[in-house]
Amino acid sequence: MTHTYTIQAMQFIEANGSIVASAELLAKEIVIQLTDHKVVMVDLSQMRGLSSSYFNVLLQRVGDAITLAEFPQRVRLQFDTAAQEQVFNRSLEYARRTVA
Repeated sequence: MTHTYTIQAMQFIEANGSIVASAELLAKEIVIQLTDHKVVMVDLSQMRGLSSSYFNVLLQRVGDAITLAEFPQRVRLQFDTAAQEQVFNRSLEYARRTVA
């Protein structure tokens, strides 16, 4: 198992522009890479207008493979803007509150 692998989120944009489908594509790739790498870096450069729906899907799908507690250590997001980071943090907090 190698230590870190970087994914460019821009490479996982769904052809029809669906933000949820794009998040699902990215989440699938993250899960695949987590099997071979301790940490997956996700570069969100040029990913403007990401909504909580995008991050909710990402957290849910990746959360099927690793625990929510593991997420910040195993999946590291490189945000393009402070607003993007705020939206993600709200989604993460919501996920933490709703996990039984």
